Amino acid sequence: MRMPQRVAVVGVVLSVLVAGGCGGSSDSPPAKPPAATGAASRLAAVLKSDARFDSVRAVVVTVNGKKVFERYLDTTPDVHRNIYSMTKSVMAVLVGVAIGDHKISGTAATLAELLPRYARSMPTAVAHTTLAQVLTMRAGFPGEEDPDAFAFLDAKDPTQAILDSTAGHRPGTYAYSPSGAHLLSAIISATTGRSVLDYARAKLFRPLGIVTTPAAEPVAVKGYNPLGPTTFTWLVDRAGHHTGWSELALTAEDLSKLGNLYLNGGRWNGKQIVPAAYVRESTTGRVPFPDQIPIDSSYGYMWWTGQLHGHPGFSAVGFGGQRIMVIPDRGVVVVVVVDAYVNDPGSGGIEPPQSAEIADAIFVGLAEH
Repeated sequence: MRMPQRVAVVGVVLSVLVAGGCGGSSDSPPAKPPAATGAASRLAAVLKSDARFDSVRAVVVTVNGKKVFERYLDTTPDVHRNIYSMTKSVMAVLVGVAIGDHKISGTAATLAELLPRYARSMPTAVAHTTLAQVLTMRAGFPGEEDPDAFAFLDAKDPTQAILDSTAGHRPGTYAYSPSGAHLLSAIISATTGRSVLDYARAKLFRPLGIVTTPAAEPVAVKGYNPLGPTTFTWLVDRAGHHTGWSELALTAEDLSKLGNLYLNGGRWNGKQIVPAAYVRESTTGRVPFPDQIPIDSSYGYMWWTGQLHGHPGFSAVGFGGQRIMVIPDRGVVVVVVVDAYVNDPGSGGIEPPQSAEIADAIFVGLAEH
């Protein structure tokens, strides 16, 4: 879950990191941490500065595909946690995979073309809505704060309920929409003939070495479910479509692999998993949010985009401070994993500025050696 909010900028020191290409992958043997002591001490100071940082469980950093720093706090590397709205970014990756697989013609495809079973029942404006509008949250579906934002979960046919939910909403206007993100699940299933998890396993997870068995696939009964530390989990709606807005549980290492995939322009171990052109499109800012921290100052295809001290970057961001931050011109990927639970007082994790503060401590620590 990630809604725009006004926050102060947090500086990040990047210029001293080693510049280089992005040819490595996180499958490469980890490099010996060049500044483990400095980064560890600075991270420790940040974590002690505010009680909210007690919820941080993992920080993993790679430079040019080489792991240079990792810390696990009151957890182990094999624990999966709900990545919340980073699930949206994973769905956007899968859309790119399907485009490269020639299952989807491109982001100009309309919902009528992508969901032919529902074409006759769609309102006209919905039928002409493009995939690009869905990916940028400008498709006219209800926003997260709408009282009916999750009404589709109670419907026998959640896809039809989403398509019918546009009354009073205008395509072209930004609204951070769980149902819009979830519609991508129906689109991927309809265009590939497979469930989202089956398709993701074959085309994304297995190539990256992300383990998805055994898989827990309970039915989502409300907007955000209280998933605790668990094994691989991906909830489904009543029709069996895997949730597109949230409720995917991955490890910190899994997230680092996804970040490095996009750092490498969609390429992994010599194979193009996601078209490079689509990766560029995904991480190009299309909806501006100038009042947010610079790294999150615009929205692309379900990735937040921006810059840090003049260095272009992009992030997958989830409720509670979950983050994959990528700085391409420095080859840097930072993953922050947090214990956070929606609607549980005192368990809300951290905010985006605190994620940036963690990154600052790591970068400065690396720069000291």
